[in-house]
Amino acid sequence: SPRDMHAKAIAEKYADNSSLARLASDIGDRIQNLEATEKYVAQANKQTADGHPREALETLREAVLRHRKTSLWLALIDAARRAEIPPADLRKIVSLAVKEGLLEQRDAVSQIVLTMVTTEIAWNEIGNIGVAKMTVERRDRLRTELERQAASLRLALSSADDEVTRAQGQAMLALTIAYQTMLSSSGDDQKNRLREAHRLAKDAIAVLEPDISKQKDPLRQIALREALIASLFADGHVASQVLPDYHDHAWLAFATAFDEMAKLPFHKGNLKIMGSPMITAMANRKGDSGAKLAFEDGATVNWSPDFSKECIRCSSEMPPPQRIKWLPHFASASSRAEILANQVRGMPPSCWDRRTGSTRR
Repeated sequence: SPRDMHAKAIAEKYADNSSLARLASDIGDRIQNLEATEKYVAQANKQTADGHPREALETLREAVLRHRKTSLWLALIDAARRAEIPPADLRKIVSLAVKEGLLEQRDAVSQIVLTMVTTEIAWNEIGNIGVAKMTVERRDRLRTELERQAASLRLALSSADDEVTRAQGQAMLALTIAYQTMLSSSGDDQKNRLREAHRLAKDAIAVLEPDISKQKDPLRQIALREALIASLFADGHVASQVLPDYHDHAWLAFATAFDEMAKLPFHKGNLKIMGSPMITAMANRKGDSGAKLAFEDGATVNWSPDFSKECIRCSSEMPPPQRIKWLPHFASASSRAEILANQVRGMPPSCWDRRTGSTRR
């Protein structure tokens, strides 16, 4: 391009002066960065794939200052979400992109990214506070945000012709509906929502699971795996609200989600919030059925909560690099311990001791 030729001419003219040569080289690099976004995207993708989403976030922050492109802003939002920046800061980034008109209402990819942000912010509050302890105003605000985003996602998916993109959207829609049901009162509409979320999650899993292994692009693999994790969490939360037929299924769905989280190249989720999602789901269930089931599990097998606490203690004592690597594995182990505890609960009385919770086999 003319600018490249100009930069080259400057470099050749002042090649004998090292200071001016460096300046000319720097000018040339900046001109190239201003003209193309591929360099920023490639660098951010590599940083994410290497397990450094915060570095990718900084790279993309610089990129959006120089370029006004939807793809860059979507990548920035994803990087901010993966870096787990404070929810308030994440909201600011999204609000700025929306205000600038960079996120299209009918674009499926844009709405999938926004739905991931909405659900993660919602779960952060549900997991930290608990639905029962939320004020009515907070609960209504979260539910309204989820409903509004679900409506936008439905609209965008109606025109999506790619099966995998549609599956990603179905996964996020299923999780959005699952969280809505946790924040809403029971009724016929609630049952219909649970059925829809269950169907959407199953449809998404059927497409995403086999497609992940086919992907050559590491970042594409990450995006599809995140959608698969969302569909598994949705499946688990929905199953946990249908007592008692799908109890075992809920444990398995959550544990499988943690297994998939362990395959991500970066740490995902706070163990204290995510380490026992089944317990959180039961605690947020309407009525006393969840409390009964939790009490039953606790009375039958008392070592499962102790194991979960030990996982949390071990991870908290690790240096940060090892903690990031092992936290998802501890979470998975914790959930698997709860699966085993549930299996023990179903054994004949002769196989276990109610007083100690230990098995005789």
